[in-house]
Amino acid sequence: MARSGTPIARWSLWLRPLISSVLLLLISVIGLDLYLALQASSSRQALGFVLLVRLPIVFYLAAIWSMRLATSQLAQGVTFDRLLPKMLTRVGWALALGAVSSVLISPLLQRAMLGNHFGGLAAFDPAAIAVGLVGLLLAILARLLEQAADMRSELDEIL
Repeated sequence: MARSGTPIARWSLWLRPLISSVLLLLISVIGLDLYLALQASSSRQALGFVLLVRLPIVFYLAAIWSMRLATSQLAQGVTFDRLLPKMLTRVGWALALGAVSSVLISPLLQRAMLGNHFGGLAAFDPAAIAVGLVGLLLAILARLLEQAADMRSELDEIL
């Protein structure tokens, strides 16, 4: 268990405000984008385009929010075997969905909005693809951690 005086708890207390700052900065930038789109002469089209381009960020913000929650829980002393599987699952799926949104959904929606002659069927973005695969790996590792915790509790009952 991570107590408030442990190094993990201290690092968590330090990391939580940093994660919160990044989260607020990203939300502010998205808000500014939306505000500027609404101020444009063709605000409806500009707003639609901004929403399409920023769609993947919603999933990435969910991943960052999950990390912030995890640091809060670590600072409060939540044990790793209870915290890590949940956090890794949330972050993993958020990253994977953000990557799918970035590589497939946004380009397809842009193509549909702008007509069949503009844009591709998918965006070849190696960074987004790598992030998506890492997200899927995190989700798989979370399941392995859950199984290990279950096995540990079974062994503790036997002993």
